[in-house]
Amino acid sequence: MIDKLTKHLNIAQSQSAYNHKLSNINAKKATTVVAPQQAPPTNSDYTVRLSSPEENALKEAELEATLARPIVLGFGRNYTQPQVTLTGLGTDEFEKTYRFGELTDKAEVEDFLAQVDRLPPEQRHKFQYLKPTRELLELTKKLSDEDLAKFADVIVATATFDPKTGRFNNISEDLIQQFNTMSEEVLNSSINTMSHLLEQGQAYDFSSYPSPVGILDDEGREDALLTRYDEGHSILAQSFGMQKTANVHRYATLLLDNKLSDGQLLELNAHLDEGDYQTNIGIVDMAKTIKPYQQDSFFAMLNEADKSNKQNIFALVSKQLDWREHKHYLQSDAGEYAVNYDSLTSDRERQTLYSSMLKAYDEVGLSWMNEVIDLTHDAPAKSQSAIWQALMVDLEDTPDEFIHSDSIEKWVNTNLDAFVHGFVEQQIKDIRNFNQELESPYNLPGLSYVHLEKQKDEDLQNQTSIN
Repeated sequence: MIDKLTKHLNIAQSQSAYNHKLSNINAKKATTVVAPQQAPPTNSDYTVRLSSPEENALKEAELEATLARPIVLGFGRNYTQPQVTLTGLGTDEFEKTYRFGELTDKAEVEDFLAQVDRLPPEQRHKFQYLKPTRELLELTKKLSDEDLAKFADVIVATATFDPKTGRFNNISEDLIQQFNTMSEEVLNSSINTMSHLLEQGQAYDFSSYPSPVGILDDEGREDALLTRYDEGHSILAQSFGMQKTANVHRYATLLLDNKLSDGQLLELNAHLDEGDYQTNIGIVDMAKTIKPYQQDSFFAMLNEADKSNKQNIFALVSKQLDWREHKHYLQSDAGEYAVNYDSLTSDRERQTLYSSMLKAYDEVGLSWMNEVIDLTHDAPAKSQSAIWQALMVDLEDTPDEFIHSDSIEKWVNTNLDAFVHGFVEQQIKDIRNFNQELESPYNLPGLSYVHLEKQKDEDLQNQTSIN
């Protein structure tokens, strides 16, 4: 172990196996005539480095291993070895001190390095981006080898990129402290849940929906006449692979909010083990967003929901946080395209939507809600909150209108087009306002909204014109 503490010391050693120092002092005595450009400099030494095939193979293997290491974003320096300081050399006051992150006690440093040795190479590389602290050392001792490796994977996946500031937000130290407050059962369950969410994100296909016909150039890239980004959207919003880790970060902030009891958290984790990627986005976000007094209704609905149904209520909710659902195409009468990158639904808007849904669950039940979802699932994500609010107002004001088996279908047929129409009008308004602010506005006559068929490999779409 002491060897690990002194690796940083650069001790010069002579390497004679393949290093040969050649002198050209007697170069003039050589019988072979050497061209001027080939002759070594006069009165100077140079070194020829000869390497064996074994050394070359080792270097290539080390390079491949380095290139194969996962890129860790959102963290600062990495901590690979402790700093050892020697003072008072050759005197009675000789002293050796240690520093590794925040650790300065030799025994703690050695203990920390022993924990690092438990990790496989890939997880060790990730773990080295965590500052060594007593809190982290305490946590590692609570985890099995398997859970420690999972912890290394998920903790570096909790950093997020903020397009507005251009910086990463790192919550790892806060999360480590939170983990240390948990019981063994809750800690094990939470880390395994985060690992499951990370695996789901890494396996999920985030491919864009098929583009409308005629917008792609010869190289297969979208070539729109005009592209607008909402104030709450950034071209970097989906960069750095953050889509794959977004639900891990969302779950981590749920843990930091500390709104759930141990029993509720264990129950939530059990449900997340059953859900697919989209369903789990909805579950985590609703659990994180709702008020404490709504938790009983939330867990009751969570227990009753059929998570195997791809159109369950939580999968519907996940659309609020799917960037693909907020990218909209419009086309002019001349055939030119405009693209509007809308912002995601805000926290307040989602809170309003979830309140309406939980109120519906309390008053009429999930079967009734599922019928609404079947009829409105394809409505634009940002129209969902208005749909559910209006539905609950009408249910409260005119309950007799909802007593028949076809009452919901009639309500949807009567009202849905108005909500979609209002949403489309807003998209067109956004594009027209943005276009007018340009120094040289484009001519965009007769803009219409392009409804995409969101099943991959299908190019069908239809248009709704707004006059």
